[in-house]
Amino acid sequence: MKIRNAAAVLSMLVSFACGGGGSGPSGPSQPTDQSRGSFTLNGAGYGNAVSNLSAAGGNHIFCRQETPGPNTIWVRLAQSGVANGDNSPHIDIDLCNFAGTSTYTTLHDTLGERTCSQGASFGLWWHDGAREFASQPGISTGCTVSVTRGAGTIDGTFECKNVPSHTGTNERLDVSAGSFRCNF
Repeated sequence: MKIRNAAAVLSMLVSFACGGGGSGPSGPSQPTDQSRGSFTLNGAGYGNAVSNLSAAGGNHIFCRQETPGPNTIWVRLAQSGVANGDNSPHIDIDLCNFAGTSTYTTLHDTLGERTCSQGASFGLWWHDGAREFASQPGISTGCTVSVTRGAGTIDGTFECKNVPSHTGTNERLDVSAGSFRCNF
C-alpha cells in the first residue's frame, strides 16, 4: 500500500511539475494587433480635432485588398467596428496600383465608380454620420499619402487640404498629420 501511494504521489507531482493537471495545454499566445491611426481635422466645424485610434483601444483599423484588384488597397481608420466601421466616424483611403513602398500625390476621381485608371493614385474620404467629405482632383490641394510595406504591415502618412463636402454643402475640410499602421 505504501509503495502504491508513494507512486501515486510521485506521479501527481511529476504531472503538475510538467504542466499537467490543468485544463489542458495552452497554445502560443496570440500577438496583439498593433494597428493604429491618428489625424487632425480642421474646418467644417471640427476646429483642429485630433483623433488617435488603435485596435488595442477597441477601434477598427485595417488595410485590405479591394476591387479593382489585386493592387488596390483600402485603408480604414474607424472609431468602432460595428458594421465594419460604417456606423462610426471614419477615414477611408483608397490606394490604386499599390506597389509597396511609395508616395502617392495624384488624386483619383471620387465621384463615380473606382476604376484606378489614373495609375498610381489615391482618394481620401471622411465620414461622420450624414456628413461626407472626399478629395477631388482640381479642388483638393497638398494631398499626399506615403506608405511603407513591411513584413505583414503597411505604415503610412497622409494629408489633404480643401476636401469638399459630398453632401451638397460648401464646407471644406483639411486633414493633416495623418498616420497609420495596419496588418496586411
